[in-house]
Amino acid sequence: MHRRQFLRAAGCAIPAVGALPATASATQSAFEPLGSVSITGATEAVVGPESETAYVATQDGFAVVDISTPNEPAVLQRRTGLLSEREGGPMQEILDVKVAGDRLLVAGPANGHEEPVVEGFLLYDVTDPKDPERVAFHETEFPIHNAELTEERAYLVNGSEVVLVGVADEPTELGRWAPRDADPAWAEVDGLLRFAHDVYAQGDRAYVVEWDAGTFVLDVSDPAAPTVVTRIGGRSAETLAEIPSEDAVVHSLSMPGNHHTAAVNDDASLLALNKEAWPTELTEGTEIQPLGEVELWDVREETAPERLATIEAPHSRNPEKAEINTTPHNFEIRGERLYSSWYDGGVKIHDVSDPRNPELLAWWRDPHEWTFWTAQYATEEFFVASSHSRGRYNAGKGALVTFPNRAGEQASPPALTDTETPTPTVEPTPSSTPGTSTPSSPAPTSTPAAESKTVSAPGFGLLGAAGAISLATWRHLRD
Repeated sequence: MHRRQFLRAAGCAIPAVGALPATASATQSAFEPLGSVSITGATEAVVGPESETAYVATQDGFAVVDISTPNEPAVLQRRTGLLSEREGGPMQEILDVKVAGDRLLVAGPANGHEEPVVEGFLLYDVTDPKDPERVAFHETEFPIHNAELTEERAYLVNGSEVVLVGVADEPTELGRWAPRDADPAWAEVDGLLRFAHDVYAQGDRAYVVEWDAGTFVLDVSDPAAPTVVTRIGGRSAETLAEIPSEDAVVHSLSMPGNHHTAAVNDDASLLALNKEAWPTELTEGTEIQPLGEVELWDVREETAPERLATIEAPHSRNPEKAEINTTPHNFEIRGERLYSSWYDGGVKIHDVSDPRNPELLAWWRDPHEWTFWTAQYATEEFFVASSHSRGRYNAGKGALVTFPNRAGEQASPPALTDTETPTPTVEPTPSSTPGTSTPSSPAPTSTPAAESKTVSAPGFGLLGAAGAISLATWRHLRD
């Protein structure tokens, strides 16, 4: 089960987030951070079950942060040099952590390396968050860009497939799935265009995000043989197979594709997914929205998903040069709220109680100081966001930031463009917009060892340029 389901099973109440006020009162102060704590190398952040602790990936390890007093977050513990005793250690490029109950998953490296490195995930017992205890290490033959954790399983994406690992006892691989298992035609698509970038799990469903190929919803009730329930968005295998390999890089960075992350709400009736993309020569001189966006989908009828609305990215100057990078990154739906991060574009709260017309409740940004990686619900009173270290403005910085969980307006927000542009629009999608069809599911095929070894980062948005993709990675994914 996913963390929210674990809380229910444990008898813990989930606050009624939908009851938050829709508009700021006249007496409320300006919307701004409550507090922050410096964490060099911060990337993904997740909130523990009791909402008193946050766990932050730091590239060289992880940090445990006390958020029980949100205006004074404090680092309780920082672990680095993980698995230094192993050949190829310590573990590098730790971009993702996940928590479920009293277990913390720490995965890496995010990308492939030519030299031997430690690959896999660690499990920690965080019953006492001030002193995490390592309980297991599961070694893989592939890097792990993103992962998911439930009480019973870990889900790992390695670029070409999702791998299911049982974690109730000693970690044991249970099964694998790739798009080609549903339809052999996907094997003809360049790997950069069907890149398994992220996975979200809830109940007996896993939502596997496959870049230009869209988001696949899997039935994982039998982890040894996942089957496709439906595919949401994306382009067909036939369309993508027509793109020459020499053009795959620019397509992998451009709209209209690039599914990056997906998540559902508590009852799995509403799905949000985002596209990470930047202007390229493919969007110049066209009417295509050049920056990525967030889409909301009605998934109550699983085999007939319906796109409801699109939330556009904030506009910025020279986004193709990553001077001000405002494409969407990680997010969470909780109750009737969507908490989202937009790199230099800041963090936002949307009311999605009417998902055809999501309402922007709060938006805060400071691109010269903060580059946000994720936004995650904590309590009715506040949410957290991690800011990454990068670039010409905030090199060497990194932080976990707490924000009030309410509507409000930032005082004197900085311009993201040379000339301020209007607030990005939220466009409802006509109800006639169809979902995509359900692929068939023939027997799984084996995965060549070479295909799952070196995978890298269409999805590492801070490196959103062709130069971010190593030659080794490109060759691997093309295969």
